Amino acid sequence: MLANRNFFLLLMAQLVSQSAQNAILFTLLVIVTKLTRGSTYTSILVLSFVIPSVVFGVFSGVLVDLWSKRLLLIYANVARLLLAVAFLFSRDHVGLLILISIFFATASQIFGTTDAVTVPSVVPKHQLMAANSMFSMAVTGSQLIGMIFLAPILLPTLGEAWLFFIAAAMFGVSVACAYLMGPIHHEDDVAPDRQWPTFDAFRDAAGDYAQTMRKLARDRVSALAL
Repeated sequence: MLANRNFFLLLMAQLVSQSAQNAILFTLLVIVTKLTRGSTYTSILVLSFVIPSVVFGVFSGVLVDLWSKRLLLIYANVARLLLAVAFLFSRDHVGLLILISIFFATASQIFGTTDAVTVPSVVPKHQLMAANSMFSMAVTGSQLIGMIFLAPILLPTLGEAWLFFIAAAMFGVSVACAYLMGPIHHEDDVAPDRQWPTFDAFRDAAGDYAQTMRKLARDRVSALAL
């Protein structure tokens, strides 16, 4: 399965970028705790990562359906690269760190959704179960790499600045992986690997999002499950 070029590059983009993301989250928790010496701002930081996932979770799914998966992977990681650099220069200001975290979590949500739904587009149906298992292993591996090895080793040895710099470089690697992928096709796609959307596509996405929220408001069981 790893001989499948697009799948291998997608898996590497996932593993490398999510390891960097987890290392950044660990580092931010350390920095905020050190600067504030309390739990209030640490809780706010965690919420700044969680809330965008809730708010943009449904909308990011709409984006993936409408637009090019490959371009979304590229742009989401470019955004995270730039935001990692922003963390580097804002590491002494708690308010800025929390604000940047909101944008970082939003870009991460878009990447995560796109990454997950791209798997069926790059592997045959009979390999889909194995591919999903490998992606689950990559998610767990990225948590181990980022929070157990990368951040705890780099923080005391090289410091916060170098960790953010290395994380930005890792996002750059993930951008390169997505860029090197060929066109992403799927037998159910009407227009696979579509280009960046027009204003009408933005309007359609907003309309689909509003329609989904109205259905959830009427369907208590689905809303509670979500």
